[in-house]
This record gives sequence, structure tokens and C-alpha cells, in this order.
Amino acid sequence: MLVIVARLLPHPWNFTPIGAVGFLSAYYLKPWWVGILLSFGAMMVSDSVIGWYHLPIFVSVYVGFALYAIWGRIAHEYTTNSSRMTPPSIPPQGGRPSFSPLERGLRGVSRGVLCALLGSLTFFLLTNSAVWLFGTLYPHTLNGLVASLVAGIPFYRNMLVGDILYIGVPIGVIELLKMRSSVKIITSHLCSIWQKTTKN
Repeated sequence: MLVIVARLLPHPWNFTPIGAVGFLSAYYLKPWWVGILLSFGAMMVSDSVIGWYHLPIFVSVYVGFALYAIWGRIAHEYTTNSSRMTPPSIPPQGGRPSFSPLERGLRGVSRGVLCALLGSLTFFLLTNSAVWLFGTLYPHTLNGLVASLVAGIPFYRNMLVGDILYIGVPIGVIELLKMRSSVKIITSHLCSIWQKTTKN
């Protein structure tokens, strides 16, 4: 509901959390494709209020938001597979502590944000290409395509900033909480080892 309200209230063009809903849902929830359904649902409700537009461009917008969920799933799979390769470990007495949970958390944030940025980029390329191909504003030439893409840069900038806010910040907070939990576990074991060492 908040996502729909955010799109209906006055805001800079393309500065909405619609893509974030799809990305974060696919990144953290199961099944991952629920992110596509949530994005489409929010778009359908808000579009019914704002108004419908040219069908091919309409489809490109929805496909662009579906790609957010796909990027979210890719980021999740990439982070999960990497985590399996470096399982958390507690060092033996006198050994060097392993901070793999911290490393995994940082990788999760960086990969999540990177894929989120790819979401706004693919949306920009797809929708502006559709405006050029199916609309009447630009000639159907290479120069017309370039003009359409250039005209869409301010919209892309707003979407990029919105994604950093609506996707990057939540992922950073969630992964930070996970890292803190892992650090507490490692610290607790290190303290236990230290206490046993001092007693001996």
C-alpha cells in the first residue's frame, strides 16, 4: 500500500520504490517470483488511477520492473553460492580468527547494490528504446534512438538515486544486522577460549 501511495503522491519522475519491491522480494523471499507479482500489482493499481498509455510502451515498463525481480534473484543466488564456498568457522585455540561472516556480509551488500544499479540501467534502456521504436516523438533512425536515450537521462538519474535509497539502504541495514550477529557469535567463542587459556 505504501508503494502505491508513494507513486501516486507528487514526486520526481521515476523516483519510486516500485523496482525496490520486486528486487528486495526476490532477494529475500521465497518463491522469488512473488517480487514480480508485487511490482505488477502496485503498478496496476496506481496506473488505474494515473491512467493507461500506449500498449507497447506500457508492456516495456512492466517488463522493466519484472527485470528488477530477476536481478534480485541473480544477486541472491550469487551471494548464496559464494557463502557456501566460505562457511563460517571458529579458529582453534591460538589460531587466527576467521571473519568470513563479515566478508560474506560485505559481498552481499556490494553485489545487491550492483544488481540494483543494473535494474535501473536495463529499465532505462528498455523503456526509452520502446519510446523510440513504438512512439512518434523520434525518427526511427540511429540518431532518433540516441535522442530518445539522451532525453531519458534525467529520468534515469532519478531512478538511480531512488534505487540507491530504496534498495541500497535496506540491504545495507539488513546485512549489517546479520554481520553483527555473526560477529557476536565469533566474539563469544573467542572469549570462551581466552577464559580457558587464562585459567590454565
